[in-house]
Amino acid sequence: MSMAADTAEHARDPRLPLGRNPRERIAAWDKTIAATDETVPNSAVLTYFTKTANAVYFNNIAKLMPVITDHGKTLMPSQATGLKVEDFHGGVAADCQYGKVALHTEIIPLMVGRGVEHPEGLVLYRVTTTPATPVEIRIGGGDKLGFVWGPSPLLRNDEVNPFPVPVSMQGAIATTIGGMEEAALAISTSGKLEVVGENETLTARLDSGEGYVLIALAGETARAQDLLGTDIEAAEQELKTYYANLMSSYIKTPEPALDQAFNDVFYNLEYNWIEPYGWMECAHHWLVMWHMQATSGAEWMGQVDRSRMSNLVHMDKLMANGAIPQLSAGGQARRTFGGSNQFWAWQVRHFWNFTGDTDFAKRAAKTLERVIEQTFEEHDDDNDHLIGWGKQIGNQEDFIFTPRNGSTSSMEAINMLRTRAELAQGLGDKQTALLWNAKAESIRSRLINQLWLPDLGRFAFHNDSQGNLRLDGQYHTFIYPLLFNIVDPLDGYTSLRHMRDRLTGPDGEVYLSNNFPNHIVGTWGMQAGAAQQPWAAWGLSAAGLRNETYRPLKALAEWVGDLNHRGGWPEVSKETAPGYFTPPAGLFVASVCEALYGLKMHAPQGAIEISPSFPDAWPSASLYLPEFGVEYRRTASKLEYALKTKQKLARKLRWKLPPSRVKSVALDGEKIDFHLEPGVGYTMLVADAPPTQESRFTIELSPIDFTLQHPQSIAEGDEFGIRAQGIEITGIDDRHGVLGKSSMTDEQTLVATIRNGLLAPYKPYGRLGQLNFSRRTFFVECSADGGAVSFWQPIDLTILPRSEAAPTG
Repeated sequence: MSMAADTAEHARDPRLPLGRNPRERIAAWDKTIAATDETVPNSAVLTYFTKTANAVYFNNIAKLMPVITDHGKTLMPSQATGLKVEDFHGGVAADCQYGKVALHTEIIPLMVGRGVEHPEGLVLYRVTTTPATPVEIRIGGGDKLGFVWGPSPLLRNDEVNPFPVPVSMQGAIATTIGGMEEAALAISTSGKLEVVGENETLTARLDSGEGYVLIALAGETARAQDLLGTDIEAAEQELKTYYANLMSSYIKTPEPALDQAFNDVFYNLEYNWIEPYGWMECAHHWLVMWHMQATSGAEWMGQVDRSRMSNLVHMDKLMANGAIPQLSAGGQARRTFGGSNQFWAWQVRHFWNFTGDTDFAKRAAKTLERVIEQTFEEHDDDNDHLIGWGKQIGNQEDFIFTPRNGSTSSMEAINMLRTRAELAQGLGDKQTALLWNAKAESIRSRLINQLWLPDLGRFAFHNDSQGNLRLDGQYHTFIYPLLFNIVDPLDGYTSLRHMRDRLTGPDGEVYLSNNFPNHIVGTWGMQAGAAQQPWAAWGLSAAGLRNETYRPLKALAEWVGDLNHRGGWPEVSKETAPGYFTPPAGLFVASVCEALYGLKMHAPQGAIEISPSFPDAWPSASLYLPEFGVEYRRTASKLEYALKTKQKLARKLRWKLPPSRVKSVALDGEKIDFHLEPGVGYTMLVADAPPTQESRFTIELSPIDFTLQHPQSIAEGDEFGIRAQGIEITGIDDRHGVLGKSSMTDEQTLVATIRNGLLAPYKPYGRLGQLNFSRRTFFVECSADGGAVSFWQPIDLTILPRSEAAPTG
């Protein structure tokens, strides 16, 4: 199929709202990148700038352009038809037709150059023709090349440009310089290498119709020449073995898109890993290591060493003012978008809980104190301990400022202080732990007093410099209170309910905010971004919303697998570039493991928590990682959860079940003690087991068949009733003041009146604006079997005005 036909066929694909947009596919090893265009079969060898910092341009080492002469007619890349370009693990392959000749190319960065200060690499470019037809590979140089603003004409045209200095031939090897940072190049071929023009470019002639070109780059010509002596067959096998091991991790669920996206994370993160600093934001076009949110995923992937290395190097490169840096490929420090203090603190906390590494904790503790100090110096100018932030308090590409006294920013401040307390506790310094926890609790109290909206049951966005509450926050404003234990589960439910009501799309995708007038393409505060979806899943899992947890993850997985991206992780939902983005990819793995499969490491306590959030419709799910394995099975009356861990870990089962009668819990076939705790819309099964490497929990249960009949919408002042079937009503929690009065006529019937004036404070927002504030909740305490099973059931209502004026005539 030609690219034009491919584009036309999929232009109306609902998963491609912007249509098919061919771009560039890439592969990378450390600082060496290989790219092939999807419209013409041209390829390039690129590196990052390391002597200077550059966020949007590659150092353009070499362009490779296949040209075929068939029956006396020279065919250029722009004349190729039916081009199909695909990733394979470690490289990029292209297939197309030059007239009646089929051309296949592969470009592969081999495993050379990791951990070296400046780019060093070895790239194999292989060509095959069918039927065998002589082919020439024209090779030229360049200065810089970037994809951030769209396709590069330099890559797509039918020309090769001169290298920066004349090419020199030494036997069968050509040497020259590549790119603006003047990497030393050595080039060889299995065919015949010829210098073209005034020693400006090269042509590799493959008269047999197949063969390869090998491009080595290094700091010195002698080193580049040495690299050409590499045993290519052995090097390629080494790469294949490496990726076979890397890609052996998997999940299996009833959702194939989830399974594929999970697997795709592994090569995306590999392409972006720059030792020792961390992960590029995306190896395709944003060429800076901004936020290291991939660390949590790397830990689950068996790459704890990389997470540790990145966390420590950011600590060692602390900026002069005490802020965490954002690094370029050469290790240069910079700081944009509000900085990365909160991300680093979160990474430290996750790493500590995942590993219990006391040496790391000792090294991080004092640095964290300085980072906390700098955070308050910069963002708490009124010294009231509630802070503002720059552009990205939540996640990569949030792009919303918090001018002062913000909810999310202050919650992150609390997290930073709690992290310092956890490190102190783990190091045996209980007095210091008490001090930092007390500071965190003081900020939490101030936050609730100043920014909690008690009638709505959620936090406001921020309190501006004139003392005005800006009411409507972003997705994290509503997720974090429950996820980070800022409020109790009932308040956490109403907070999260607003995200579900107002920021969730039809496929379960969560949008950043309603602070802007559209949700179209862009990354300035309104989009359904890729990095936001794992956090939505974490929040839904924390609330026990098992039938919703997977939906934002599935939405993200389908963006990853659409025809534009095909595994190259995107930044936002409605975009076309296969960016190979790392923040959402790393977070996706962590969220799948923690929110969906319910695994949470408590290494300092020698334990692992199990709190899965699988939808009722899934009969099974499995997970395999280097140090963890899960097998889950479900029938109508039985749940089985088998867990393997490399370490011996105590098991802490904390399963948020639908309100159920639990008959028994067995561990490896032997019944064990358990108890049930009430939750909001669920009962939590609690059981503990001693340290082991393999365990199988079997739960026999019968979900309670119950209903609570009540209206979905109701006017202020109206009376209504709630009728229970299958359960008893034992109490009411109306903490948000929804009801004017209420009474129980019997154990299954509640009669209540909606309070007048609920919407009055929001009348200035107009009727459309009032919808944003019309959803209210109170809670009914329910029990079954004489109190053996108890839970809180939320009653969600849309409140309507008692009367409205309407135009007549």
